[in-house]
Amino acid sequence: MSGPAEFLKLAKQCFQIADALGTLEQRSSLLTMAQVWLDLAAEAEQLTKLVQEADTAFEVRASEIVRAAPLWATDLAQKSA
Repeated sequence: MSGPAEFLKLAKQCFQIADALGTLEQRSSLLTMAQVWLDLAAEAEQLTKLVQEADTAFEVRASEIVRAAPLWATDLAQKSA
């Protein structure tokens, strides 16, 4: 899956092509596409941040569970890893 950097690159390309084209209709279409790429970049950035926060929360919660687990459970977890 592409990330924010790739979406920003595509938006930049749309802006560059729009600058080179002559008709208003073509430029308008490319500027609309550029805006969509910018929106996708922002959404991808937000999703990446949410996933990182969830991963961090899960790691903290998992470490709490392991600390509170009975000794035999931690022994089994270590043997299966």
